Amino acid sequence: MDWKTFFANVIGSLAWPILVGVVIYLLRDEMAALLRRMKGAKIAGTELAFDEALEKAQEGAEIVASEHPEAHQPVYFLDERKLELANKFPEAAILGA
Repeated sequence: MDWKTFFANVIGSLAWPILVGVVIYLLRDEMAALLRRMKGAKIAGTELAFDEALEKAQEGAEIVASEHPEAHQPVYFLDERKLELANKFPEAAILGA
């Protein structure tokens, strides 16, 4: 096998995977929207139902939110020593976090 045949075979075997990758990359936003709308899937004889689990999780989140309203408010603890470290040496503050 000479080098031209080798490169032709390599390019031929990589053409479809590259094309599929490019199409997935170009349609990634549409695919993400489609996945969010999916209610279930059937793959290799196994059926998955997402909508039931999602509804249960939403109900659980609503219960937790009603019982603990303070959970929605972000909490920031600003220590003077850490603030000084962050101002002088930001890299060290990141490592310390």
